[in-house]
Amino acid sequence: MSESTTSGYSFGDNLTYMLKDAKWVSKVLVGALLGVVPILNFVTGGYALKVINNIREDQEPVLPTWGDGFGKYWTEGLMLFVIGLVYSIPLWLIGMISGVPLAIMGASADQNGPSDALGALFAGTSCIIGLIAFVYLILMVFWLQGAIVNYAVRGNFGAAFAFGEIWAIVKANVSKMVLTVAAVVVASFVVGLLAGVLAFIPCCGWIAAMVISFATSFYILLVMAYTCGFIAKDI
Repeated sequence: MSESTTSGYSFGDNLTYMLKDAKWVSKVLVGALLGVVPILNFVTGGYALKVINNIREDQEPVLPTWGDGFGKYWTEGLMLFVIGLVYSIPLWLIGMISGVPLAIMGASADQNGPSDALGALFAGTSCIIGLIAFVYLILMVFWLQGAIVNYAVRGNFGAAFAFGEIWAIVKANVSKMVLTVAAVVVASFVVGLLAGVLAFIPCCGWIAAMVISFATSFYILLVMAYTCGFIAKDI
């Protein structure tokens, strides 16, 4: 697959296309509220998959109505959750490995107290493991976009693990994915900072922080869906 030449893609629209829907406030609010509820929140993944297909097929409005195919959204969202879970296994393993130095250091402290050299060794090891985890997380975000696109186009679970096809998708569309990942990182940082400030406001501050956080999480999901939808046009 060569570099994508799909016309109509705009990074600016990537960030704002959902605002062009006359009912965007209610649609995004429902998505944010559903994202709060464990298990039920799988539906947001299926909703994003529908957005991907709408963009791929040039259907309007891009944002579907929540009442249409709610059960299907949940089922497909569950599949996306499982796909993400499988690709997250290395992160779990890295997390388990990172806990070993801390456990050894804690045991040493209970006995004779850790030496400065041992403490420095464990600190350095933890930093390296953390860096590996961060790099894997970034790479996983790129790869998952390709996996989701292939899943959306092929319509079967195995497509999310067709590594050759996914690699071709990622290579051909890395420029779009870089912009999207950057937008996601910036939005996450800004909202995290804002949520931290609001959390200090008595009474309703933490509620406002929670609402903003979940609303932004759903917004980020829609941003990624836009990119995936345009990438899917070329497949």
